[in-house]
Order: sequence, then structure tokens, then C-alpha cells
Amino acid sequence: MSTSGRIHGEFLRLLFFLSNKQADEYFAALGYEARKEEFCHRRGVFFHRNRCTIGMACAQDVALRGAPPPQLVTTSLHLAACRPHNSSPMTIPGPTVGRVARVVLLS
Repeated sequence: MSTSGRIHGEFLRLLFFLSNKQADEYFAALGYEARKEEFCHRRGVFFHRNRCTIGMACAQDVALRGAPPPQLVTTSLHLAACRPHNSSPMTIPGPTVGRVARVVLLS
């Protein structure tokens, strides 16, 4: 899967097989012989859930790439507690880290 959310064809096929297996197991656990429409619907539900789970994991990974390291945020919180409220904001190089420091200091 790419960072823009595109799913590679082989990965898409794997998700389909996984969803098909989950639908088979679902109806087997119920002890019910599903009609084609019911099976296709349930397989689509599992496919959507699997695809969204993978998409969420990918989005979280991309979001965490731009986040500052945890030790920097902890240090910023400690500095924010020690600084008087009327002092000017700290300047930290880098746009993401500087934004985080200003937000932490203003909180």
C-alpha cells in the first residue's frame, strides 16, 4: 500500500482471499448455507473492514512520521511548566517541532 492510499493489485487480491475465507468461516460458525447474495454481501463487509483497518494503520504511520520524537515533547512539557506566562515563545528549528513547542507552551 502506498502512502497515498493506493492498494497494489497483489495486495488487493490477498485482501479478497482473506475476506472470502472470513465469510466462509462466518457462515460455517452459524451453520447456515448462505445464498450467493448473502455471501457476497458478507464478503464485502469483511473486505471493507480489512481494507479500512489497513488504511487506518497506514494513515497512523504516515502521521507519526512527521511527529516529533517523544523525548522532545516531554522536554517541551517540562520547559513549559518552568517558563513564566509572559515570556516569549521558544523557537525550535524545524516547522513541525516549532509548532508543537508553541502549542505545548500555550496550553
